[in-house]
Amino acid sequence: MFKFSALNWSWIFVYVLGLVYLNYFGSQDQFTSTLIVYVALFSIYIYFIRIREKLNEKSTDLLAIIFHVVPLFAIPALSPDVYRFIWDGEILTHGIHPYAYTPQELAEEPFFQSSAYLNSLYSEITDLSRTN
Repeated sequence: MFKFSALNWSWIFVYVLGLVYLNYFGSQDQFTSTLIVYVALFSIYIYFIRIREKLNEKSTDLLAIIFHVVPLFAIPALSPDVYRFIWDGEILTHGIHPYAYTPQELAEEPFFQSSAYLNSLYSEITDLSRTN
């Protein structure tokens, strides 16, 4: 069976709390708190690497499942790349290669001007570029 000490369970709990914070409540503008949580999670990870010989295979499988299920439904808030991927996918569905044109050239396309979804993706940047 699973043989975790109270200390190990507390580290698992803290690790899960850190994962929840990073995946569901963290944002790019909170650098200090994000860095502190990353350092804490990395330290706990190193702790479990050091004691891995004491854990059986079922224990490590349970930890892997727990640590992978926590961020499963999270929106990737720490990386804006996901929005670029959505943008590229939307452009590709219209048969246009996303790297074949500049954003200025794509802004002149009729589907771009009529699509509320595409207009909302980078609305702040689009508004800023229109004022310049």
